[in-house]
Amino acid sequence: MSATTRLPVIDVLKVVAAQAIVLHHFALYGPMSDYARPLAPHLIDALAEHARLAVQVFLVIGGFLAARALAPDGSPADIKLLRSLRKRWLRLGGPYWVALILALLAAEVARHWANLSHTPAAPSFVQVLANALMLQDVLGMPALSAGFWYVAIDLQLFALMLCLMWGLRKINLEACAILTVAIGTAVSLCVLNTDPSLDAWGPYFFGAYGLGALAWWSATSQDRPARRWLLLMLMIGLTALALMTLWRSRIALAGLTACVLAMCSGPGSAWSSGRIPHALAWLSDRSYALFLVHYPVCLIFNATAERWLPHTPGVQAAALLATWVASMLASQLLYTRVERPAGALT
Repeated sequence: MSATTRLPVIDVLKVVAAQAIVLHHFALYGPMSDYARPLAPHLIDALAEHARLAVQVFLVIGGFLAARALAPDGSPADIKLLRSLRKRWLRLGGPYWVALILALLAAEVARHWANLSHTPAAPSFVQVLANALMLQDVLGMPALSAGFWYVAIDLQLFALMLCLMWGLRKINLEACAILTVAIGTAVSLCVLNTDPSLDAWGPYFFGAYGLGALAWWSATSQDRPARRWLLLMLMIGLTALALMTLWRSRIALAGLTACVLAMCSGPGSAWSSGRIPHALAWLSDRSYALFLVHYPVCLIFNATAERWLPHTPGVQAAALLATWVASMLASQLLYTRVERPAGALT
């Protein structure tokens, strides 16, 4: 499989996960969802409680794509360490920094318009700098927008995988790449991920990321069926072992996502080739921008709805729908004006 091939299964998973995260934050951060709750209490409660699990889908996809870029055949590629890390940081950072500015502006407006409990307090310069450098959680400072923690973790995980592949190549242990990732995945799933105090660090999430990497290597082993099925069984076994150690629904979803990628991404799969619907490609391309920009939009609309709109379920539900539409429009602007040009530069 070419490293540049676009996979429909990835697009579907990205779109579903991104929309789930957006709806989770809409349900979690009121007051619009609180006022609209009588119309669909079970749905809003479920989105607030469970839709956050969709982040695991992004973690698995991140590992899948990292393996595709850094060790496409299971052996580390010729990696320029600092150059690759800089490119990753800039690709994530371009739209992230714009979203940070938008979050600061939206919070300032929201604080003046309404007294909402979830609106971030006015930040210090050090807090803004920590968020700009994606170090807020490591330094124990509040994030200035929902979802910023994930971007910081994604950068850590990529850096960890990058250094791992680069180091194995330097010491001539390329043949141990898959085994090393499998061991790291097991340690993360069964030990590190059971300690919530470690959740500011990439290794806490490496279990899901590693499952994604194993899924790539399984999917691309069509000409080596023994390795393909061994890796698939390894993914299932690691997930089962982790759940027996401590049940976590997020790990169950990560394992399921990895198996779906492994089975649906290989050559010959109906999900690994073919024409992608324009709407699906459009939504998938803008999923990262949507992930970043929907919270500032949500802040503004919540403050507006609290101050100026009737607090009736129907009106507030309509305001929620308008928030979603505005978020999609904002993601289009962030993608076309920032993310795509930044990607072209790097």
